[in-house]
Amino acid sequence: MEKWSLNIEHIETWRKKLIRNMFSRDPLKEWFILIRFITYEKLQKLSGPALIAQDYYEKQEILKYFIEDVLNITQPNADELLNQQTALWKDKRYGDIRGYSNIDFLEQILLEYQIHPSPYLFLLVEGTTEENFFDELASTGVFIYTRAKIHIHNLSGVDKNFQELLFHFLKPRIGTDIDNKYYHLRAPLAKCFIFLDKEGRWKKILNNKKKIDLFIQKAIDRIRNAYHQIPSDSLDYLSDHLKIKIHSPSFEWAYFTNDQILEALNIQANRHGNKLTLTISKINECRNSSVPDLKKLYNSNLEDPGDLSKKELGKNLAQLISSLQEFNTTEIGQTVQEIYEFAMKNWWVNVI
Repeated sequence: MEKWSLNIEHIETWRKKLIRNMFSRDPLKEWFILIRFITYEKLQKLSGPALIAQDYYEKQEILKYFIEDVLNITQPNADELLNQQTALWKDKRYGDIRGYSNIDFLEQILLEYQIHPSPYLFLLVEGTTEENFFDELASTGVFIYTRAKIHIHNLSGVDKNFQELLFHFLKPRIGTDIDNKYYHLRAPLAKCFIFLDKEGRWKKILNNKKKIDLFIQKAIDRIRNAYHQIPSDSLDYLSDHLKIKIHSPSFEWAYFTNDQILEALNIQANRHGNKLTLTISKINECRNSSVPDLKKLYNSNLEDPGDLSKKELGKNLAQLISSLQEFNTTEIGQTVQEIYEFAMKNWWVNVI
């Protein structure tokens, strides 16, 4: 430095100039915090202005380390040097975890950019109709569950008792492959929205609130012992992570009118070149019977032999109900909104 008549202020000025050039050229600057976790090798696959901006970043980092060595003082990161408010904002938001080598910081950033490998919510349904109903709603634009990172699971055929079910879906999802390095992200507890009817396989449990609470507590105790991620006020904490919505009788009868069910069944019959002789009065009679078997009702009222497809029924009901102007005021419309809001509630502070 003496040979070239330089001092530390000159180096700091050069660094600021490099940073200005970097941000003025970088088309990815809105993703700056996230990109800092990507390896140098991966960043070299960028092209054009994005790659040039990364070259500026590497050069200013060399100057940053040089200044730190000379002064023995930690220097601000590139995005903080030119804007003191950025540094204050990051301190307030992230506190002690702030730092690009800190896995806790990475977790928080992944959550904020909504790309954390863990889902925000598991929507657990017990039936093919429900599974395909919610899936079809996505194609209508009414329920874009992938945007809210909602994973739909059909519990039909899942061989778990109720306690095991809660433990399996509420436990933290850990481990993801990032840049060929296996990071064990201490992911947030997954949220669960359990959507069941009282007549299913867990009938005895779902009709007894004390049993439900007992199974929930046992599952939480297991998670606490295994992962050490749940505070002592577990039931209060759980209110942000678990909802159980129980309908009676089955999904079709609980949420749809006789007219809607008949129209959905007619669509299915016509699609297969069949004709349905079913009437509203027959549907109403079935609805009020002790065992309202919709499959039996459909099959017995076809002109030609056929079999009710619950998959098609779910899709048909979704198409019909989502086309209604008053969809948001229907009971199923309000349930869809409830699921979405529960998934997104406090998603940015769920890392424990």
